[in-house]
Amino acid sequence: MQKFLESLGFRKFTTRQVCTLSIFIALAVVFDLLSTLPVSQTLQISFSYVPVFVIAALYGPVSGGITYVISDAISAFLLYGSVSPLLSVTAFLSGLVFGLCFYKHYTFSKGFIVRLAICVLLQLVISLVINTYFLTIMYNFIFKVEIVKRLPFSLLKLAVQSVVIYFSPYYLKIFSKFTK
Repeated sequence: MQKFLESLGFRKFTTRQVCTLSIFIALAVVFDLLSTLPVSQTLQISFSYVPVFVIAALYGPVSGGITYVISDAISAFLLYGSVSPLLSVTAFLSGLVFGLCFYKHYTFSKGFIVRLAICVLLQLVISLVINTYFLTIMYNFIFKVEIVKRLPFSLLKLAVQSVVIYFSPYYLKIFSKFTK
């Protein structure tokens, strides 16, 4: 049981690791506040996933999920004055998927492209289907109409996300030296 929990990223953190998590949460909030491109009322393209991806790849899926929830909650509170628990679920799932796909496997290898493809497909399901469903609950939208409206921008967002993740082994090597 202990090895299973450690494989998900459950472990005791050192002070240095907690400070690293905090810095990356702050970076995700800054990226969310400064690099968000609003496309429509319910869709934004943001680069706040980059610090979350780094944490998920270095510290595990649970740490990635929790980092995304905390940074998303802080950003939502600063931007809108309230936090949506439904959208926090999708934030946690996104961080979890990053960690499940890339925790301890962020170097170029035979399985890297496969993990990238699985991650992109799961992010598409989370971003397009689950997030849209939660938005229809919150705002009384029609699900099929919102899916059609969000599909092109979600594909664009995933294309950008996959390019950033593809080049991640270069910057993850640098960060892994400082986060031990």
